[in-house]
Amino acid sequence: EVALERHSIDALASRLLPAFEGLRRPSGPVVSTAPDPRAIEPGTKRVHLVSARHSNWPFGAGNEAYRALQSMGCAITDSDFRVDLPYIDELMEQDADLTLVLKGDGIPAGAIRRCPSRVVCWYPDDLRETAHARAQMLATGYAYDMIYTFSRADISAYEELGLTAKWLPLACDPTLHRKLDVPKVIDILHIGKVYPNRHKLLTQLGEKFRVRAVDGVFGEDYVKHINSAKIVINLGIGQGGIQHRVFEVLACGTMLISNRNDEVCELFEDQTHFAGFDSFDECAHLCAHYLAHEEERETIAAAGMAECLAKHTTEHRIREMLNDR
Repeated sequence: EVALERHSIDALASRLLPAFEGLRRPSGPVVSTAPDPRAIEPGTKRVHLVSARHSNWPFGAGNEAYRALQSMGCAITDSDFRVDLPYIDELMEQDADLTLVLKGDGIPAGAIRRCPSRVVCWYPDDLRETAHARAQMLATGYAYDMIYTFSRADISAYEELGLTAKWLPLACDPTLHRKLDVPKVIDILHIGKVYPNRHKLLTQLGEKFRVRAVDGVFGEDYVKHINSAKIVINLGIGQGGIQHRVFEVLACGTMLISNRNDEVCELFEDQTHFAGFDSFDECAHLCAHYLAHEEERETIAAAGMAECLAKHTTEHRIREMLNDR
């Protein structure tokens, strides 16, 4: 059987909306900030983070990147391209050692080109599978000094648009994605959007196992769900790329069963850090095996967590972008 949970965002909206009351006609940027240049120690890396950090507070890649930059001791200029979009031209003119744009949907190419420093975009969507991603990169991709794509398989799609891209996988945030001491009460969990291919897989698994599919959970609730599962299933929607979920599940020390592709098998070892499948039948076989073999399951989960935390955190990725010239 498959238990499907969709958590409403109404509760989240009720908490966030009051914070923006009275800010409908701001006279300047609402949430974007910059450090006092006089307070920056010599040798400190200056990073301009352009994200939807405040829009998505306290969730999302922007907040994870901000925490990583804090941990690295960087001087952070913090711009929210959604809340402060009317002022994006002047915000993009701020200098730094690196201007890091996370996705950046809605930022005009002209604003990006105003940036006086090296400006890069770390882009998390599949150009071949999502029409909005291709449209955005066609309109603005040329304005970046570099685009980092979550999928190596997507590099050819960027080249078709005349753009240069490098593969930079997504990552985990160890301050959030971590092992919790909670009972494993969910046999098989899928967490996130249920696209048609995922619905087909979950339906097939539900004929043999107790499966829970959860969407619309974030932050600590998201982490608790992962920690409460014996097995988490991952299935990508394209031929390449490694979903955020892969790193998040591994960092939580939960057994991951995921579709195989060259990228995930390059970063993690099959049957050592996770278990991979090429067909729905193979996925079902793996679920049956690891549900019945707890010690083996937990050994793989622990090895996956150690590997992920050692090599695949947001801080690792930002350091790579800072060192990439």
